[in-house]
Amino acid sequence: MTTAVAPIAIPLCRADAVVMGGARGFLGSGRDPGIVVLRQGLAYVGCRNQCPHTGASLDWLPRQFLPSDRRYLQCALRGALFHFTKSPVSTR
Repeated sequence: MTTAVAPIAIPLCRADAVVMGGARGFLGSGRDPGIVVLRQGLAYVGCRNQCPHTGASLDWLPRQFLPSDRRYLQCALRGALFHFTKSPVSTR
């Protein structure tokens, strides 16, 4: 039998610090890759800042996570695209 654990809310920044249609990265500690928070309208989605295929960071330039069309996250190493308007973030 497993015991359910309630999610922990940790404030990262003010809600308006993530611009509408944008993304913002937050550093992890040690070897943790950190997270990316994306905003679409009033919805915020968070995911690890790490490509599941290569382990590479998703920011292709410092603090730049989205290509110009802002429809997908894009892996900096091999260009894999990730759909983020559904949770969990999934490979396109």
